[in-house]
Amino acid sequence: MTDKKLLEKVSKLGFPMLEVEETFDVKKTLAEVVGTHDMRLWEGFPVLVGTAVEKYQLKPEEAVSYLKNENDRKALHQLLLLVLALFKLFSVENVWTKLWPKQLSEREARLVDKMRSQLANDQSVKVDDKVFSAERLKMNFENYFKRRAVASKETLLKTKELFLEYALSQVFSPKQKELFYKKLNNEKMTKTEREYYSRAVKRKAQALASDELHELARKTLE
Repeated sequence: MTDKKLLEKVSKLGFPMLEVEETFDVKKTLAEVVGTHDMRLWEGFPVLVGTAVEKYQLKPEEAVSYLKNENDRKALHQLLLLVLALFKLFSVENVWTKLWPKQLSEREARLVDKMRSQLANDQSVKVDDKVFSAERLKMNFENYFKRRAVASKETLLKTKELFLEYALSQVFSPKQKELFYKKLNNEKMTKTEREYYSRAVKRKAQALASDELHELARKTLE
């Protein structure tokens, strides 16, 4: 049975089995995953490495320092060759994919190319006497990309929202901003609110909508 705490840490590296928010040693977690010889986790290893490199700027090969068993050390190296092959297949480029291959022998480089070809042709790949399904490896990695894309989009939208809120706060008072959003969302306003909107908020909105004002404002900021 795989340790529950390890599953929690694996989730934080982008292969969601459980949701957690704890700090942890990334290199040790990768080493622990290798040591389990759990096929479920090994199939998600490329996702873990991708997150470790991108989010934690980790050199995944350094996880070897946590492995005392020579067979586990070899398994980590073989898994990383498989990860590199998958990264190449998906055209993933980062610091690790540029630097680590330079440390490989010609035989290992050819093995990576062979694995990449096998994955591209939906052929199974063998690592440490375990047979990996090309379909499952690619599916896990594609899902990782989709989650990452959604997260990036949500972050971008949140940033835009915060910038808009800041910009509006520079122009409108809290009450004026409230009426601005009411008008924008076609919400009903009281007679007093309509009068105040027309007298104060609408005039500012008209000024903000002026292309000429935009141009002049940009020039003052150059």
